[in-house]
Amino acid sequence: MIFSQKYTFYKTGRPQSFEYNNAEKIVSKKWKIEFKYVAFDGNNFALLDSINAINDKTTAKLVAQKGAKWQDEFLMEVNTMLDRTNQIRAKINKEIVTLNNGSEKHIHFEQYCLKNRYKAYVVGQILEKGERHFYILQVYHVNLKKMTFKLKEEKQKPLHFSYPENGILS
Repeated sequence: MIFSQKYTFYKTGRPQSFEYNNAEKIVSKKWKIEFKYVAFDGNNFALLDSINAINDKTTAKLVAQKGAKWQDEFLMEVNTMLDRTNQIRAKINKEIVTLNNGSEKHIHFEQYCLKNRYKAYVVGQILEKGERHFYILQVYHVNLKKMTFKLKEEKQKPLHFSYPENGILS
């Protein structure tokens, strides 16, 4: 049995926006890239050297596998995905203005079944026993090629995904 190659990169510093991280996760899944976040206090240069060494090895593997311009192609795909998902986010946001008392909401995309088909999960915080917890409030089916969406579910459910770098935990 041959296992597919997985490429791991470590990131430090301030995270990108939730929307960018979501687009990056979608594209990185296709590319078999995983990003992990490491806290760096600005003083532990041995840790930073270690992170850079690991990232350099991963970069060399990707150059050998996908070519010298792999990173340009990857970033172009991420930016295209970000643009498309943000267009759909804007359309969905017009529909959900009053959902969850108008509090802040995030819309997470996951690919399912076919190439351009996604589920869009509307996520918000709900006050429960004095604490705020993240829940899925709605689920939409989205076609990113046609730029259409349709509401499929309105049950409050716990998250099945996390964005620890953006403070969203399941």
